[in-house]
Amino acid sequence: MTTAYSALLGLALPVTGELSGSWGDTVNDYITAYLDAAVAGTQLISGSQTAVTLTVTNGAALTQAAGTSAGSAQYNIIRCSGNPASLLTITAPAASKSYLVINATSTSQDVKLVGAGPTTGVTIGAGSSAICTWNGSDFIKVSGSGGATGGGADQIFYENGQTVNTNYTITAGNNAGTFGPVSVAGGVTVTVPSGSVWSIV
Repeated sequence: MTTAYSALLGLALPVTGELSGSWGDTVNDYITAYLDAAVAGTQLISGSQTAVTLTVTNGAALTQAAGTSAGSAQYNIIRCSGNPASLLTITAPAASKSYLVINATSTSQDVKLVGAGPTTGVTIGAGSSAICTWNGSDFIKVSGSGGATGGGADQIFYENGQTVNTNYTITAGNNAGTFGPVSVAGGVTVTVPSGSVWSIV
């Protein structure tokens, strides 16, 4: 029997096939599956719950928070597509980790990612997505994209010669403040709201 591979990254699962028994289940299957999830896996949150806690899963299969209040923190992407009645708060371990958070809630609720502790965390507006990372004491946004509703202009992209307005306002849920002034001819100057992190392309 030939070696089987993980679905996302094609990583070999040596515990199966011709390598079965070489290293053992824990070293082979679990570590490979966890690496797969950490690089390209998605934690699904699709229920009506308004609070989800993600913890580090050890020695067992990774778990999804779809329809439940608990899941595994190892996933790289957090996709929220449920129907919460109010703000959806996701609590993750207060440790070095980055997440791509996608807020596709059907009830257009904000999603808040906080570290266990608790911490202030960051808010991702309805219809928006953002890359969030742990900075040593809290989760912060390092990039984002505005959505059709509630997301605002989280990140601005410029192309050479593009005509742009002189000011950009960020909504309260996405680091309130105003961009400006902007001059394409002489370069781009942006005033960033206090406490936020932005990238300009």
